[in-house]
Amino acid sequence: MRRCTAILLLIILVVIFLLGIFLLIPFPLAIYPAIVRSQVYIQHAEDGSFPKATFYWSRLPAVQHFNFYFFNITNPDEVLYNGAVPKFVEVGPYSWPETEFKDFIEFREDDTYVHYQNNKTWVWDPSSSCDSCGYNDTLMLPNPAFASVIYMSKTNLTSPVMKFLLNGLCLLLGEQPLRAVPMAGVLFTSYDDPFISLINSNFTKTLMSFMGNPIPLPPVPAMGYFPNYNQTNDGDFLVKTGIDNVDNLALIQKWCGMEKLPWFSSTDTADIRNSGDGSFQKPFIKSTDRLRQFQSLACRKFELVYSGNSRTVNGIPAMDFVLEENEYNSLVYDGYRYPNFENQDYFPSWPCNGSHKYNPNSPGCSGINCARQENFCDPCCNGSTVNGQVWLPPGMTPLGCLPAKPIPLPFGGIISPPHFLWSPPEVHRTLGLSPDENRHDPMRFSINPTTGSTVDAYFRVMLSIPVYRDSSFAFSSSLTSLIHPTFWMEINIEMRHYAISYLKSNTVTIPAAILGVGISLIVIFALAILIILFIFYRKKKMRMNKFEAADDNSVRFRGASWTSRE
Repeated sequence: MRRCTAILLLIILVVIFLLGIFLLIPFPLAIYPAIVRSQVYIQHAEDGSFPKATFYWSRLPAVQHFNFYFFNITNPDEVLYNGAVPKFVEVGPYSWPETEFKDFIEFREDDTYVHYQNNKTWVWDPSSSCDSCGYNDTLMLPNPAFASVIYMSKTNLTSPVMKFLLNGLCLLLGEQPLRAVPMAGVLFTSYDDPFISLINSNFTKTLMSFMGNPIPLPPVPAMGYFPNYNQTNDGDFLVKTGIDNVDNLALIQKWCGMEKLPWFSSTDTADIRNSGDGSFQKPFIKSTDRLRQFQSLACRKFELVYSGNSRTVNGIPAMDFVLEENEYNSLVYDGYRYPNFENQDYFPSWPCNGSHKYNPNSPGCSGINCARQENFCDPCCNGSTVNGQVWLPPGMTPLGCLPAKPIPLPFGGIISPPHFLWSPPEVHRTLGLSPDENRHDPMRFSINPTTGSTVDAYFRVMLSIPVYRDSSFAFSSSLTSLIHPTFWMEINIEMRHYAISYLKSNTVTIPAAILGVGISLIVIFALAILIILFIFYRKKKMRMNKFEAADDNSVRFRGASWTSRE
């Protein structure tokens, strides 16, 4: 009976030991990652329903807080008629929380791809806006309609007669380089503009058709920076589901039917394939990974790198991924160079402090590459003018399209970190801006490395519009050529509580519980072994004591016997 009990106890201890080892080594290293990989990719059941991870992908469990800061121009008359430098007063934030969900979801090619549209809704939130910010506020900003007209004259029209007619049209309609606009209208609700109303009228369309469409009219259906965008979508997406390889999770293959963005000149900047959207990445991210991300609002992709900082967000482990400064440096990525059709030198003090002497006939000029920034101030080179075209400083790239629409921007637009954070000091001094590294850093995504889910993020970007002197147009003949910062927006992502609980449970609580159970089983096994050894030792000692006692008794007995004989 004792032998059977001992064998049973030994079997139980072996099972406890093996189970503990399993929970401490194979489970976290192989089993748990396999479970995660089987759950995070985009999938659907036979009845069309989604498992929880895919459901969260389809209905983003977060609120994205859009905060807008405008650069209100306080001296518009001096700017328009006296060529004064504008005085910018930053006003905001104007807060517009956004929610979104994916619609028209369609799995394709054996579920390896999924097609969808991303529906977005913004709601004005006065409680999160500044105390003096109101829905009906009026702001003095660059006029996109006038910018479209003058941009059209630079890129498509060479006839002096056509320029004369366009100038007359601007005078007739009252289109000027600057305009007072409503806050809500310039963002989402749109506002009336005589030029946009005219080009979209049936009369104009009929007249242009009758004349053989001599002027390519800008395809702008309504005026504003995000006109009629609210409660619509940002186009069709085709992404990989990750069913064949979870590293391909949610990687974009096409946006609005395009693999490459036509407004960028080089493949490395135009190709958006295998970019994410920022909300979901592949699981088990490493510090060496570089994450490509496409932002439809900015009409371009970005590449994020690990910052070296890991932290916890709402109790969830996260790695911070950020942008490198070269992401906004068109001197490094020439595909992001602003075309500068107007060929204006907006920052004459850059890069040579305005004291550069150009002498292309100097000895050795044939061996100098004037397209490299380090050679701009060489006497052989003409500063920032390269091959007759003025290049803009680093820290700014062109906005290629109407935000989130596959329509080329009909005027010159520039995006950058707020306050031109990553541009040279000459830019800040010219515009009177004061960039702050903490306040104006353009991007940080905190990503849970286990699931690849974004748990906290901000994205900040500024839109600027070149406003420049052009003698062909009466209203711009007195301007000082400058790039006008118009507004910058900050998007903060706040996860909903149920998503935090779900992610924390699966990435922290359950693994910690399993680790605790594994450690407990090993401790139980170790304690049981110690107890068994102690019992064995004690019994052995008791036997030895009995043996020694028996020997003593035997000696005493023999001694007594010899005494009695004597």
